[in-house]
Amino acid sequence: MNEYIIWTSNYWVGFFYPIFKINFEKDGEITNIESELSLNGKLWRLILSSLLILFFAFFLIIPIIENFKNFDFLMLIILGVFSLLAFGFIWVFRRFYENETKNSFNELKTLVGLDTKENIKKKKRMKKVSGL
Repeated sequence: MNEYIIWTSNYWVGFFYPIFKINFEKDGEITNIESELSLNGKLWRLILSSLLILFFAFFLIIPIIENFKNFDFLMLIILGVFSLLAFGFIWVFRRFYENETKNSFNELKTLVGLDTKENIKKKKRMKKVSGL
């Protein structure tokens, strides 16, 4: 079984671009197409999540624990706001990656002849109509 690895990056996803692994049989038929995050993206995801956890631990959670006697709900509100901001930041970049993966996958299917642009557009319109 042969395997090809294809990737492309663009301005919107930066380091977080998808890598496609295409598996072929001996007669040239495609058996499987898998996608995964690039190695550089995995490294940056680890670094950014570590920095986010350190930020929460050292600047928000530890001061709340140290000043427990003087605890007021303003600190809890600040912790909640920063948690929502962090979640929103992660959610936006996750959506960028998912959309780029979907668009690149549709391009790849068109290039290798598994689907046509017209069929892909029909599927997108059907999803919008059905509300999925």
